[in-house]
Amino acid sequence: MKKQWKYKPVDTPAVNLLRDELGVNATMAKLLFLRGIKSKEQADKFFNPSFDDLHDPFLLKDMDLGITRLNQAIDNNERILLYGDYDVDGVTSVSLLYTFLKRFTENLDFYIPDRYKEGYGLTLEGIDFAKQNNVKLLIAMDCGTTAAPQITVAKEKGIDVIVLDHHLPVEEIPPTVALINPKQADCSYPFTDLSGCGVTFKFAQAYAAHKGMPKRALLSLLDFVATSIACDYVPIVGENRILATFGLHQINQRTRVGFKALIARTNYTYPFTVSDIVFGIGPYINAAGRLSDGKEAVRLLLAEDWLVASEYANILRVRNTQRRVFDRENLEEAIKIWESNPHHLDVPIVVLFQSNWHKGVLGIVASRMVKHYHKPAVIMCESNGEIVASARSTSTIDVHERLKQSEHLFKSFGGHPNAAGFSMEPQNLAELTKNLIESMKGVSIAQQTPTLDIDAELELKDITPEFMEALRKLEPMGPGNPNPLFVCEDVEVVGPIRYVEKNSIRLRVAKGKSKQFKAVGFRKGDYIQQINSQQFCMCFKIIESVWKGKKQLQLQLKDVFEGDIHAERVIATEEQDDKV
Repeated sequence: MKKQWKYKPVDTPAVNLLRDELGVNATMAKLLFLRGIKSKEQADKFFNPSFDDLHDPFLLKDMDLGITRLNQAIDNNERILLYGDYDVDGVTSVSLLYTFLKRFTENLDFYIPDRYKEGYGLTLEGIDFAKQNNVKLLIAMDCGTTAAPQITVAKEKGIDVIVLDHHLPVEEIPPTVALINPKQADCSYPFTDLSGCGVTFKFAQAYAAHKGMPKRALLSLLDFVATSIACDYVPIVGENRILATFGLHQINQRTRVGFKALIARTNYTYPFTVSDIVFGIGPYINAAGRLSDGKEAVRLLLAEDWLVASEYANILRVRNTQRRVFDRENLEEAIKIWESNPHHLDVPIVVLFQSNWHKGVLGIVASRMVKHYHKPAVIMCESNGEIVASARSTSTIDVHERLKQSEHLFKSFGGHPNAAGFSMEPQNLAELTKNLIESMKGVSIAQQTPTLDIDAELELKDITPEFMEALRKLEPMGPGNPNPLFVCEDVEVVGPIRYVEKNSIRLRVAKGKSKQFKAVGFRKGDYIQQINSQQFCMCFKIIESVWKGKKQLQLQLKDVFEGDIHAERVIATEEQDDKV
């Protein structure tokens, strides 16, 4: 699919001023400017995140009410149930709060819903479990904001509920003791992009302050938070940058035995980065809830003995292997079905249902369909007589908002602009499909064309050890602070191009007398004709890959261009602004 090359605009005089003030090269000054760094003071905070710069947790709406109720439960030795969803964010939230609260009370238990029997979010089955086990306080994490009916039932059963969440609220406010969610319209908390586990950490931080504990007593919990930030794709800016920085340090220096056992079963090596967490740790934790029991992942992260942790890590490795099989099979079928429609290129949103698809990989298949077609994707299957779905989207289209227009069709619903889920009765499928296609009217072609947001032009000769040392200071990198995307013109292939699995290629590139660099093009086998016998313009990222246990520098090929790239710098044309 043809991509838009879009150069990020900068204020050149301001970049030059920043370069002189910081004493960095022009490229690094531009990268910092594009990340909102406009002064030495801002640069100091960016390069040196401080735990002391975390916001006061009591700025979160209802935090005081939640801490008062938690303190009452602990003082009265009431039974407390920690409830979390079965994905990485929910699992790390439960694990964090359990690890923190067990120093204050032994009257704790945790609950992760069964994806197949219950579905996602706060469930009536979970509330029944709480009642049967004499729970007086249920703390719902990474869910609960949209669970007004379930929380009403809990209240009727004599169970108080505190919600720690970050999903978008709906009109019906649940009858909680405290609803702690920075995305509430009337919440004045200065940072709204916390992960679910990040909100849980703020709750622990507030209780620690209530008990007079020093701030840094919570540092050991940040490996949980960093994992959730990475896997939930929240922006790694502001408070998240602080939490991710210290969390990565925790993972790399003194992480708990559960993470160590899990890392030992991956192909990744220390030091871990955000990307390593996403691709190395996250799939294992998610696999437990996708295929079996999410409690396995919690037990792994709570393990204090190496043999116990190793046993659960082995279980998760087997689950992840099984998950890959279902993922591949369901994706291949989804592509085949979608492309069997001769008009699929003209349909602005992918909506697919197969009763026998595996519920545990719907989100993965949806994500891959979005990447493949650059359109929102809603992937559905049947479970317990209902249709269940995972939806994913591009960065330019809010799939949650489009689904919300059909909220009257759903039995349950929740999510973010880029990811959502729901369940509904089968007879509503046709109406939903019609509504979704209708909701996409007015979306421009440009919104549905993949965009490469280019940070800067970079000559290969300038990729030096000194430049790489400066580039690493941008870490932790991820959403909101992405690994920079560079362009270099007049690049040539040096030596043969080697095909590898999944239509990928490996090659060496150089420009003039520059050093030769190894490059990899994941799923870029179709580019061979463009780069094999001529100079070309290369769009790339600089990455460190793992080979035989060692990390090595590589260029990751993102796209190539033939012709005069200078004539293509502005990619907003009348044709692309046409409506579909």
